[in-house]
Amino acid sequence: MAVATTLNITRASERVHLAQSSVSEQIQALESDLGTSLFDRSRRGLKLTAAGQRLLDYANDLLDLADEARSAVADASGTVAGRLTVGGLETLCSTRLPALLAEFHRRHPDVELNLRADDSSGLRAGVTSGALDVSFHFGAVPAAAPELRSEQVAVEELVTIMPANHRLAGYSAITPDDLADEAFLVTQPRLRL
Repeated sequence: MAVATTLNITRASERVHLAQSSVSEQIQALESDLGTSLFDRSRRGLKLTAAGQRLLDYANDLLDLADEARSAVADASGTVAGRLTVGGLETLCSTRLPALLAEFHRRHPDVELNLRADDSSGLRAGVTSGALDVSFHFGAVPAAAPELRSEQVAVEELVTIMPANHRLAGYSAITPDDLADEAFLVTQPRLRL
């Protein structure tokens, strides 16, 4: 499913935490078992064949059914189990979420946790499509996304770093208006291949 949804072996292997060679071998083994190609391979990348698309439809249903079965068994045994896919901004995935998810896992060891980093629009799209169960990012959900609900879970302090001789260097607090005409250094956006 990871290869089918990303159409990229590298991104799929990152998503499922396996080496690219392992993902390629699993795809080849599945194609051999089914006796058909699931992907058209070209210099422009991967594309699902008609058989691959049919299998993807069933794979989604099977995973949903597996989750439903796990939940039913967990309900009967009184434990919390299943799969939880959490999304977050890259900065939150590397700083805030590891401790939170480790504590969640300690309390609910039968829940399979998956963490995905993305930008804010990708996170919103992931929750809307059902690819993510929950996402963590800065700011409220835009008014243009009324199908989503947001809740503040923490307040993050923002810090500005500037030269000692900068006009704002002596301020004890800086407002957005103070920064309106300032030049910023920002991280480069990730390229999506």
